[in-house]
Amino acid sequence: MTAFNVGAKRKDDTAETLASYDVGDNLDEMVAKFGADVVYQKAKGSIIINLQSVIRSWLSADPTKRGELQSIVSAWKPDARTIGVKKSADEKAREAVASMTPEQRKEFLAQLRAMI
Repeated sequence: MTAFNVGAKRKDDTAETLASYDVGDNLDEMVAKFGADVVYQKAKGSIIINLQSVIRSWLSADPTKRGELQSIVSAWKPDARTIGVKKSADEKAREAVASMTPEQRKEFLAQLRAMI
């Protein structure tokens, strides 16, 4: 079994405190160490939190497409990076420009014009 170093610190700490903990090297070892119910409940909780993040990202990208959410959720798999909200380069650029100050936009536009 492999032990992992797990670190944590309080908000007011500058240094992280480390401790070693063995979670097992695979599912069978985890079940043997913690029990099937604990492993299932922890996995379920982690998957739900991850799915909530996918839903928030989807709604943030385009709240008008709420009707399409169920099809996205139904096709989603944990850690499958291919399904979810993907922004085009154009969308990313527009968001970046929108967050700039007027001075930053002016400088950015000058740089763009120089590239054309």
